[in-house]
Amino acid sequence: MLECYIIDAVRTPRGAAKETGALHSVEPVQLLAGTLRALQQRTGLDTEQVYDAVFGCVTQTGEQGGNIGKAASLLAGWSPHMSAVTINRFCASGLSAVNLASLQARDCDGLALAGGVEMMSRVPMFGDKPSYVGDKTLASTIGFVPPPWSSDLVATRQRYSRTDCDTYAALSQSRALAARDAGLAYSMVPVTDAQGNILLAQDENIRAGSTVEKLAGLRTVYEDGANGLDAWGLAREPALGSIRHVHTAGNAPCMADGAAAVLLGTKAAAQRLGL
Repeated sequence: MLECYIIDAVRTPRGAAKETGALHSVEPVQLLAGTLRALQQRTGLDTEQVYDAVFGCVTQTGEQGGNIGKAASLLAGWSPHMSAVTINRFCASGLSAVNLASLQARDCDGLALAGGVEMMSRVPMFGDKPSYVGDKTLASTIGFVPPPWSSDLVATRQRYSRTDCDTYAALSQSRALAARDAGLAYSMVPVTDAQGNILLAQDENIRAGSTVEKLAGLRTVYEDGANGLDAWGLAREPALGSIRHVHTAGNAPCMADGAAAVLLGTKAAAQRLGL
């Protein structure tokens, strides 16, 4: 199989997913289109040469519905001949988009586009009202549980302690802060409004000053029992003995607004097109 390369990648800064967040005023399709314009401008790409596009978006409803990836590519002025699909694999949607697009690039010995968008301040998690969230019987039948509790279950299986999670969270925040202070932002493109005013140029949700000691003072999302979820889980995995509730607002991924785009291609295609 042919090898596939990342030719270039861009992303917006991550905005806080709340009404006061810097990106809240931007529609999702506009945010994603902005990354596509930036990618085209940076590479000088003739978008007619892109074979296919795969975008990740979890909550595909309202402003994020209707194959938002295709709409954004057209809004950004990319070739109307480029096909596009928008997929949902929850938190791995963007990663899956890159993997699938790389297969398309290899298949045609050419170029493919991957990307993604999520505006959680405008289209909240579970805003598409999936049946298993509102129907407790269905949720129990198929084994759906809230993400924070399932994270506690994974931590229990892998024997991660609260201290383990807090330590890694503090390390992650310090790394992000150090990267920002060092100016490691080659892939980041500022987001502007219609008048060209910069709305956000750096990640908004880095928690400066996070320490293990401070994180240790936060309450876990779930306490012992977890409203019956612990009993439900232990009935299926009795060997665990108990569920470790270790996740808090401080060591869990923060909700954010953002978009990204990645141009992929084979070596021959990149050389042929001067990329």
